[in-house]
Amino acid sequence: MNKSQSLYNRITFIIILIACCSTQSLSQATTHVKGRVSTPSNKAVPFANVAIFNTHNQIIGGDVTDSLGVFQITDVTEGLYKLQVHFIGFVPYQQDSIYISDLNETDLGTIIIKRQKTRLEEVEVVAERPFMEQSLGQTTINVGEHLSGAGESAIDLMRFVPSVSTDEDNNVLLRGAPVTILVDGVETDLANILEQLPAETVDKLEIITNPSAKYASRNGNGIINIVLKKDKIKGSNGRIQAAVGHPEKWLFGTSYTLRMKKLASYSYVNYNHNTDEQTTETHRTTVLNNNESNLINKGVSKRNMDNLMLRQGFKYQINKSQFIDLRGLYQISTNEFQSFNSSHVYKADSSLKNHTKNTAYGEYKRRYWEVNGRWKKEFKNKSSLNLFAKYEQQFIDNPSHRFIQPYNISDGSVNQSYTTQNRAYPETTTSSRLKFDYEYPISEKLKFETGGIVIQRRAKASNKYLKTKYTYNTDDETFTPSSDSTKSNSFIVNEISPALYSVISTEIKGIYASVGLRYEYTHIEPYSITSDTGLIQQYHKLLPTLQLSTNLGEKFSIGFSWSKRIKQPKYKQLNPFVIYNGLYSKSGGNPQLKPQEINNYELSAHWQLSKHSFSPSLFHKQNTGLISQYQHIIIEDEREVMYRQYLNIGNSQQYGFELNMSNRITESWSLKSNFLIMHQTIKHYAKAHYFNVNDLSYNAKITSDILLPQNFRLQLTGVYESPTNTVSGLKYELYFFDLGLRKSILKKKGALYLKYADALNTLERRKLNDNTPNIHSNTKSKQQSRRLLLSLTYKFNKIRTSK
Repeated sequence: MNKSQSLYNRITFIIILIACCSTQSLSQATTHVKGRVSTPSNKAVPFANVAIFNTHNQIIGGDVTDSLGVFQITDVTEGLYKLQVHFIGFVPYQQDSIYISDLNETDLGTIIIKRQKTRLEEVEVVAERPFMEQSLGQTTINVGEHLSGAGESAIDLMRFVPSVSTDEDNNVLLRGAPVTILVDGVETDLANILEQLPAETVDKLEIITNPSAKYASRNGNGIINIVLKKDKIKGSNGRIQAAVGHPEKWLFGTSYTLRMKKLASYSYVNYNHNTDEQTTETHRTTVLNNNESNLINKGVSKRNMDNLMLRQGFKYQINKSQFIDLRGLYQISTNEFQSFNSSHVYKADSSLKNHTKNTAYGEYKRRYWEVNGRWKKEFKNKSSLNLFAKYEQQFIDNPSHRFIQPYNISDGSVNQSYTTQNRAYPETTTSSRLKFDYEYPISEKLKFETGGIVIQRRAKASNKYLKTKYTYNTDDETFTPSSDSTKSNSFIVNEISPALYSVISTEIKGIYASVGLRYEYTHIEPYSITSDTGLIQQYHKLLPTLQLSTNLGEKFSIGFSWSKRIKQPKYKQLNPFVIYNGLYSKSGGNPQLKPQEINNYELSAHWQLSKHSFSPSLFHKQNTGLISQYQHIIIEDEREVMYRQYLNIGNSQQYGFELNMSNRITESWSLKSNFLIMHQTIKHYAKAHYFNVNDLSYNAKITSDILLPQNFRLQLTGVYESPTNTVSGLKYELYFFDLGLRKSILKKKGALYLKYADALNTLERRKLNDNTPNIHSNTKSKQQSRRLLLSLTYKFNKIRTSK
C-alpha cells in the first residue's frame, strides 16, 4: 500500500468514525408502559414476551414478565401504538390503537391470555433482545440473530466486544491483557476455541472485567463467558445455515432440537472451509562484538483450512426440581500450509554477507473430543446444588518440511549445496475436572454461595527434528549428506489444581455487598524425558474479592470491586522445546516460570437517561512477576537468530478509564460506542537487562445499527487502536472498518446476511523492536483481512401443546 493510498484510507476512516459519532437529535419526553399478564383464573404468567409496535409495525420496546406477571416498558415517546403478548401454549394477544401520553405513566392493567386448545404447527415466537446490555461490572452481547455473527467463527465476534482486541496470533485481550475464555461457565482446553466455535452456535457473550471468587480465571484478568444457544421451546425446532465468501470460504451447518415432556435432545453439525494468505517483511539491525549486520526478510504464507464439529446433548428433567444434562463434542481440523521466504544479510558497509531462499510446507492436524455431565437439584428451602464433570482429550500433530537454498555472494548464482529441515511435533493433552456449586438464600437479602473444583491435566509432546545438509562435490557431482537430530526431545507436564471458594452477598440499607475468598493449590511437574530431568512446583494462594454497589436514584448506580488473582503459566510457556519460525527466529518455553500475581481495582457507574445509557469505569491493575517473552540474539549456523523465551520479566501497573455508551438516536437508529484510555508502566529486570516502559494508549470502537424498510438492517463498525509500547517495543496504530447488511425473508423464518470485513483494506500489523539490547527491527504483516461473505439461515419449529 503506497503512502497516498494509506493517507486516503486513513482520512476516509476518520470521516466514517465522525459520521458514526456525530448525531443531532431533538430530545423527546418519554414515559413508561406497565401492566400485568394473567390467566382467566387470575394466575400470573411469568416469562411472557410483551412488545409494543409503532404504526409502521416496527418494534420500539419490550419486556419479559416477572414472577408476578408484571412487565414495564420504558423510554416510550407519545404516540399511537399496538401491543402484543406471546407465551408458549397460549393464544397470542394483540391490542391495537393504544394512545400513550408523555404526561404520565400508562397502566394497561391486567391482560388476560387464554390457553391454546388445539395443536399448533409451525408456530414461531420472536422476541428481539438489544444487541448490547450493560450493568455494573458486566457487559452482555446478545448475538442471537444479529448479523455480526453470520457465517463467522466466534473470534470474529470479538470485533464487537467493548475493550476487547486480538493480536496477530488471535489471542484475545481485554484491556490489553489475556482474557480467560469460558464456555457455558466452564473453562476448556480446546486450543484456539474461538476460532473453532461457529458463531451461529453462540447465544450471547458475557464480559466480566473483575469477576468474583466464584469464577476461576487462569489468565488472572477478566473473563468472557460464551453462552451457547439452548432452545427451550417444546416440540422440534432447528436451523440450517450455508455461506460462501471471497477469498475462498464456504460453510454448512445445521442444528436440531427435540423437546418432549421430560427429555430433550440437542444436535449440531458444522463444516467449514477457509483459505488465508499473509505477507510479512522484516528489517532488522543487530550489533554483536562491534559487528553490525542488517537483515531484510520477505515472505508469503498460504493456508488451506477445514474444520468439522459435531455436538450432541441430552437433558432429562427428573422432576420440577432437578435435571441431568449430558453432552459430547467431537472436532477434527486440518490446516495445509506453505510458505516462501527470501533473506538478504548485509554488512555495515552494505556489502552482501548472506543470501538464502527457503520453502516450507506441511499440515497442522487436530483431533479433539469431550464429554461432560451436569446434575442440578433445587431444594424446598430454595437452595440449589450443581454438580459438573468433564473429560477432554486433544491430539495435535504438525509435520513440516523446509528446503533452504543458499546463493553465491559473488555473482548471485545458485549454490549447489542445500539444507533440509524435517520436523514433527505430536502433542497429546488430556484433562478432567469435577466441579460443584451450592447456593443457599439465608434470607431475602442474604445469600451464601460455596463450591469447589479439581482439575487434572497431563500433556505430552515430542519434538522430532532432523536437519540434513547436502554438500555438493564438484569432482564427481554428488552430494554428501550430514544429518543432525540432537534437537529432538520429549517433554511431559502433569498438573493437579484443586480450588475452593465461598461468597457471601447481602443488601444493607440500599448497599449491595459481596465478599468472597478463593483458595487455589497448584502442583505442576514438568519433566524432560530426553534429559531425564524435571522439577516440582507447588504453591498455595488465598485470593479475596470484594464487590460493592448502590443505586443513587432510579437511573444512576455506582460500584466498586477489588480482586486478587494469579496467572498460571500455560503448558506451552513451560515447554522448553525450541520452535523455529524461519531461519532467523525461534522461540521456547521455560519450565521454571512462576505464577504472575495480579491485583485489580475498579470503580464503575451506570447511568440510564431516556434512550441513552452511559457506563464509565476507572480501573487500576498491579502485576507482579509479569510473564512475557524475553528476546535476544544468538549465533546459530553463522546466522544471527532472534531467540524468544518466556520469563518472569518484571512488574507493571496500569491506570485506565473506559466509557461504554448506548444511544438510540431514533426508533430505527442506534449507536454502541466504547472508548478506552490506559497508562501503563513496566519495570523490566530479566537477564540483568533493566529498562522502563512508560506508555499512554487509547482505543475506540463504534457500531452503528440502522433498521431499514422492508426488513433490512445495516450495521457499520469502526475500530481504532493507537500506538502502544510493550516489553518488546512499539506496536503501531491499527484501524479497520466493517459493513454488514441483513434481510429477513420467508416470513422472518430465514435471513440473508452480507458482510464486508475490513472494507478499506487497512488492517495491517506493524511492530518496532527497540527495547532489546543490540537489536533494532521493523516488522510488517498483512493478512487477507478484506473479506466478503454471503450466508443464508433458515429456522423451523413445530410447537406442540396438549389438546
